Amino acid sequence: MPNKLHRNTSNVWKRQSQNASRRRRTLTHKVYEDGKLHDADVTLIIYQKVRYYTYVSTGNLCLQPFTKEIVNSLLTLMAIS
Repeated sequence: MPNKLHRNTSNVWKRQSQNASRRRRTLTHKVYEDGKLHDADVTLIIYQKVRYYTYVSTGNLCLQPFTKEIVNSLLTLMAIS
């Protein structure tokens, strides 16, 4: 029985990982399409499970953001709203 439990746990983790990956790909694709549609440079930063995933439209330099920069940007946006 322990083997079956381990297998089920492994399947759940694998399915969750695949779903998260699919959501990231879909979101990146939508940002890409919006950038093309509106002829704009776009940047996408996704924070998921203690990792950052970034997408930057072509022609821009893509660097991993610092946590402090992201927090400051979010605080600024929240203050504007």
